[in-house]
Amino acid sequence: MAFKLLSDLPAELLIRVSEFLDAKDCASLSAANSSFRRFLASTVYRGLRATSLPEHAEILEQIVTKHARHIHTLHFELYLNESEESGDNTYTVSSTAPIVWDLLSRRALPNVSTLTITFFPQPDNYDGGGWCDEGLGGGIYINDSEESIDEVPEAEANFPWRALYSKALESIANGPKTLHRLEVLNLPPKTTSAQQTPEWQAMLGGLEEFELSLWGGDNGVGWHSNTLPGYLDSIENLRDSFFRHLMKATTVKLVAHPDNPIGCEGMRQVFIPIQPKDLPNVQHLTLHDCFVDHALTANLAKKPGQLKSFHLNNCYSAGNDENFGTAHTVLTWSEFFSTLRQTQPNLSDFILKDKRTPPLTHDEQFYRAGEEGPVVPYEPPDQEPENVKAVRKGLQEHPSRRLFTYTTLDDKYGMVFAYEEVNIEAFMLGEDQKEFDLLVEMVEGNRREGRDA
Repeated sequence: MAFKLLSDLPAELLIRVSEFLDAKDCASLSAANSSFRRFLASTVYRGLRATSLPEHAEILEQIVTKHARHIHTLHFELYLNESEESGDNTYTVSSTAPIVWDLLSRRALPNVSTLTITFFPQPDNYDGGGWCDEGLGGGIYINDSEESIDEVPEAEANFPWRALYSKALESIANGPKTLHRLEVLNLPPKTTSAQQTPEWQAMLGGLEEFELSLWGGDNGVGWHSNTLPGYLDSIENLRDSFFRHLMKATTVKLVAHPDNPIGCEGMRQVFIPIQPKDLPNVQHLTLHDCFVDHALTANLAKKPGQLKSFHLNNCYSAGNDENFGTAHTVLTWSEFFSTLRQTQPNLSDFILKDKRTPPLTHDEQFYRAGEEGPVVPYEPPDQEPENVKAVRKGLQEHPSRRLFTYTTLDDKYGMVFAYEEVNIEAFMLGEDQKEFDLLVEMVEGNRREGRDA
């Protein structure tokens, strides 16, 4: 009976009903009969998730032939080297199915306004294959040395994955000017020849929203990507490859690799690759796994009153002493909060979120280190130093107070280590909390004014 009632609904009302269904239920309803399938095609096929795997080419061609006009969002997974599914095949530009380039260039999808491309460089981080020069072992060692722009074309000619990588970005750049949002995920730490072209720069200049996340890792025995000069060089190059061209973007998100946070300047660190004149129209900024640094505050100072929202996820301060740790230039949390409050008086949305509570002791820092699964709260022992007990007591008695993360990178391995002593000192001093409270008070006041307006 319910099915008959739905069948009798006018098309406009049926589409309205579908707006209250999730994607799975909507797809199930469209499979019920040809009428539902026809009415709901624009909803069911609004987004397409595709890969470059050759076994998917035929079904992608069929979907595009029938439903291209409905597709507004494309999520594309590009494999740059042999995948677990395909065995030992080496992917090349010429062996890649033409539908891949038709999708990325949007020649086959003229209405796509949101594009997400996720790179899959190789099955694991330790196997060489075509990933790098023979003998270097693959993984992080593609960044063993810096690479100049003049050397890029030769690398793209010698290594198939480099040519695929460049061809993908070239295809995106040469598509119709309908792209409003671009997400580039798991970006390999190399520059491409495609990023030097006017077409690439013009495409970035027309975006309203942009997200970038970075590939990184370790060599399996502790050494991280940031121990190699080529990796740090690739981070610095992100400005010329991306950020200085985002002239129109109002929403920008940068996600560093959690094992290789970026920000500050030092032995294993480089500044966040955004200069004051970049992002002239940004209103919503999100950073993941970054150090707050002077490059960031300089950018904020050049955009007074411009930010409406600012989210920091798993971000750090490099400490309060330039002579301790790998960072040569540091910024305390209180200095950062003060700068943000003074330069961005219109901020109405601010989030500071840690993946885990900043540790106060060595045991707490390494509690369940490396374990997968849900976070299990640390239970402190009865016997702890008096200053640690004082901090825990202060947090318990004053729930509005919090710890702010101070961190360094190991000078040998590049891994992240917390400053337990600085976490304690900063809490006892109270300057971070004072400036944080002033910032939150301003943000909440702006939010109330916005609701009352």
